Amino acid sequence: MNVNSLNLFFFDPNKPSFFELINQEKMDELIEPAIEYILSIYAQRYPRYLLRIANRSQEIYSLIMFFIERYYLKKYNASFTESYYSFKRVPCLSNNISPTKQKYLKSDLNQKQINYSLLFLIGLPYLRKKLNILYEDLGGGISNYTEQYDFNEKKM
Repeated sequence: MNVNSLNLFFFDPNKPSFFELINQEKMDELIEPAIEYILSIYAQRYPRYLLRIANRSQEIYSLIMFFIERYYLKKYNASFTESYYSFKRVPCLSNNISPTKQKYLKSDLNQKQINYSLLFLIGLPYLRKKLNILYEDLGGGISNYTEQYDFNEKKM
């Protein structure tokens, strides 16, 4: 294989690859189930101490992740899983600024951007999980079972 044939694809070292983005998302999705599993195992061993915490695992997880994500956003300008892959959140600048001036501008997130990031990292997923649980409790997806039976058929 010719080395020059590898130059067909230009890899920017400052941009993450597709696989890094997918791995970061998967890692983010797998943290909560792993913590819930560990907590449930310990709650079975020590129910007197950990059963209440295990019953409120989503709230406890969200609270812990709030503090972890806030720390990482302030210190590294990235979420917990983003910092693992050396990603960094950069504030959007207007197009009117020249590229030479953009280098000298402060690239840290301000408090408003950190709060919005926390809302999208912690708040909205928590709300989505709670609404999904409420939907399931109110009979969501029950139509799959009722379609199998014809309740209007006459019995002999």
